[in-house]
Amino acid sequence: MIEWSDKQKSFFANSYHSFNILSGAVSSGKTYISNLRWYKHICDAPNNSLLVMIGKTSESLKDNCIRWIMDMDNGLTLDETKMPMRLYSRHNNVEVACAGGDNERAWQRIQGKTTAGAYFDEVTNLPQTLVQNIAKGCRHEGKVWPKFMTCNPDSPSHYIKTNYIENPEIDKRVWYFGLPDNPSLTKEYIREVKQLYTGALYDRMILGKWVQSEGVVYDEFNRETHIFDKMQNSVKEWIIGLDHGWEHPLAICLLAVDYDGNYWLMDEVYKKHQHIDDSLKALLIAKGWFNKKRISYVYADSARPDLNNKLNKVLGLPIIPATKDVFEGINCVNNHFKRNKLHIHKDCNEFMREIDCYVWKEKSGKPTDEPVKENDDLMDALRYAIYSREKSRVRIIKKNPFAR
Repeated sequence: MIEWSDKQKSFFANSYHSFNILSGAVSSGKTYISNLRWYKHICDAPNNSLLVMIGKTSESLKDNCIRWIMDMDNGLTLDETKMPMRLYSRHNNVEVACAGGDNERAWQRIQGKTTAGAYFDEVTNLPQTLVQNIAKGCRHEGKVWPKFMTCNPDSPSHYIKTNYIENPEIDKRVWYFGLPDNPSLTKEYIREVKQLYTGALYDRMILGKWVQSEGVVYDEFNRETHIFDKMQNSVKEWIIGLDHGWEHPLAICLLAVDYDGNYWLMDEVYKKHQHIDDSLKALLIAKGWFNKKRISYVYADSARPDLNNKLNKVLGLPIIPATKDVFEGINCVNNHFKRNKLHIHKDCNEFMREIDCYVWKEKSGKPTDEPVKENDDLMDALRYAIYSREKSRVRIIKKNPFAR
């Protein structure tokens, strides 16, 4: 039996408001206790009623919530179906409709239905209209039913902060979780997770603050520290990051990865009106990119599958559609600068120019979480390569913090 923290006990015992919001650091025990509380709500819901669960994606909802709930139940009460994605409680004939916020067709089938409760996982990643419509539908038998929301902090101007957390007109309670509120975490795990974030994302994901981003995007980049002339380390793998362009330049980064997991930006292509054809391959050959180099993958902008198919035929290399989470990807790259695990060759002049001008967009005089769409071509290409590769790597976790 897992020991509960005082914060977890408080939430489980007192989350009977219209809106019950858990906000705070990653791995702080929010999802674990909210899953338990939601499981209780499923078991207690009125006979023959409908409930709703929404996640950032159907996959994340499955991983974060449904799998845990089914393990808790251990076949005693619940059944699960995949098409459509549903949970069924046998003893009270309750149906739980599940969907990912990225699948508009799936959640549109749920909107407008009358329900007896809703669960929003990673709610800051969900469309505002979706949350509003699902919450509005929690009126089974004309009553107000509890809505449960879990989230990591975002911008102070995010609608969850302004419309729900800070709204005095609604019946709500907010619980703020920090890493100490999860008694299952070891000191080693806490130390490791703190190394994964930097800047504004550290304030949000570790300190649990709703803060703005500021100024230059890659504020951990330092010319004295990160510029190199000649790579001394042995190369484990060569990869490419690519951002398609025409009037904007085609931007390509060639990166070496050493055996310690360091990234070395060795060369760049930055060229307008460049076709994806044999002339591109000739350009890369002339630059020596295929000279004694076995390139593993090209991480390319996923918005242009047609060009990526051409790229595969022209270069004869595996093309991986890039993972394009902008803010998370920026944090990943910035964290590599912070840990001195990303190095830039002194001759990558276009990269140097862009990184100095790559800044956060402002609204009403304050920075937002969105970079200005200028001077970002090589910035995108680099982010595609590093974040996509890091995202796909299998991380070995020594201890599951929620293992029973």
